[in-house]
Amino acid sequence: MQEYARQYQAMSDEELLDLYQGHQQLKVGAFTGLMLEISRRNLNGRLFSQAEAVRMKQRAAAQECPSELPRPHHYLFAHRLLRDKVFNNPPHFFDMLRGEGSIESYLSVHWAMLWISIREDRRGPFVELDGFHVSPPEQVGDLQMVTVTFPQPAYMTEAYYGVIVFNQDCSLRRYFTLEFTEDDDGMPILPVACEWEEELHRNSGIHLLPDPEEFKAWVRYMFRGRN
Repeated sequence: MQEYARQYQAMSDEELLDLYQGHQQLKVGAFTGLMLEISRRNLNGRLFSQAEAVRMKQRAAAQECPSELPRPHHYLFAHRLLRDKVFNNPPHFFDMLRGEGSIESYLSVHWAMLWISIREDRRGPFVELDGFHVSPPEQVGDLQMVTVTFPQPAYMTEAYYGVIVFNQDCSLRRYFTLEFTEDDDGMPILPVACEWEEELHRNSGIHLLPDPEEFKAWVRYMFRGRN
């Protein structure tokens, strides 16, 4: 990361902010170095003011349900439907997570079915399934880890990512989320890592970059020492 640090230190403020706009193409080390340099120069306010502009556009599209924030379609999928799959439906669901079936197609159908139930209750706008992705399982010691990328969050508690960790017989099942959050003035800040323990939601107080590799590294740390 030191090579990136020297490169970023030589760049102007505007060049750093422009580079952030294409951060999806950066490697994890490069992105981490970029965020450290942006923080060192106190440019976070400008960075998140750009994010705020995008969020305001999304909120404008949701004016039909101003009292229903976060958006029920986004929130309920990550924090209810997927959570319940993890804790209440192990055999079939975890077989699909292991690759024995199309998990993305399966969850996409549930996304559509969830919207139908929300629409009938007039509970907020439809959220497009843009960017939705379920990664292949990764090994973490004797456990497996699957990362779910949700559509871009826009409101408090909507999730960027979900990480499901489980063992071979599913006797251990854990579900972590990286959630959009704001400061007391309503401005976006770095998302916070949380965990569901069945119906109990725990906020770790740990703020991470909105990057799947950074989030997975934190989850791996939670299981350090497993063989």
